[in-house]
Amino acid sequence: LVSTIETTGAKVVVASPYMEGGSVEGVPRLRAVLSKVANRILSTLSLSHVSTTTGMVRAYDARFIQRLALKSVDNQLNAEIIYKTGLLRERVVEIPARLRWTRDEEDTKKRRGSFSIIRTTLDFLFSGFIFRPFMFFILPGAVLLLIAFYALGWAVVHVLTAIPDQTGPLNNMISDAAAAAFAASPHSFVIGGMALIFATQLITLGIVSAQSKRYFEELWYQGNDASNRLIDLQADVTPSERLP
Repeated sequence: LVSTIETTGAKVVVASPYMEGGSVEGVPRLRAVLSKVANRILSTLSLSHVSTTTGMVRAYDARFIQRLALKSVDNQLNAEIIYKTGLLRERVVEIPARLRWTRDEEDTKKRRGSFSIIRTTLDFLFSGFIFRPFMFFILPGAVLLLIAFYALGWAVVHVLTAIPDQTGPLNNMISDAAAAAFAASPHSFVIGGMALIFATQLITLGIVSAQSKRYFEELWYQGNDASNRLIDLQADVTPSERLP
C-alpha cells in the first residue's frame, strides 16, 4: 500500500478483493453477494473506477487525509473519503487483495445475526445517498409516474368508450362519461391520481437535491482549496511570524 502511494502519487490506495486479480475466501455467500452488489452500485453512483468503495484496508497520504474535514462515522466514513477525494479530483488507486475469513471471524459474524446484515445494508444506502441523493428520489418517482400513466390511460380509455352512450351537450356528455367511467373503474382514477401526485413530489425533490448537491460540492471545493492555501502559507513562514 505504501509503496503504491510512493510510486503513483495517489492520495488513497485501497486493497481491493473485488477488482481483477483480487479474491474472496470463506465469506458467507449471502454477505459476499450483498457486498459485491453494494460496491458495484456505489461505484456506478460515484462515477469512479473504484470497485471496492467500502474497503477498510487502505493507505492515505497523511497531509491530504487530514484536510478532508470528514464528518461521517462508522462504515460511512470509507465512502465519504472516496467521494471527497473525487471532488478534489485527486487520484485513488486499487491494488488486488485477498479477503479471507477465518473460522473465528465467521463464528463472530454468525453470533451477530441478521442485525449486522441490516446495519450493513443501511450503511450502504447512506453511502449511496452521499454519492447521488437525487437517484433515491428520481427512480421511485419515475416508477410511480409510469404507474400513473398506465392507470390514468385506462381511465381515459373508459371515458372515451362511455361518451357514445351519453346524450345532450358535449360538456354534459364528457362529464357523464367521466362519471360512468369512474363508477365502472374507480381504482384507475384513484391509483392514477395518487401515483401522479407522489411521482411529482419525488421528482421535484430529486431536482432540488441535485441542485443542492451541486452547490454543496462547489462550496466545499472552494472552501477546501482556500483552507489548503492558508495552511500552505502558514507552513512557509517561521513560527515567530505566524498569526496566533
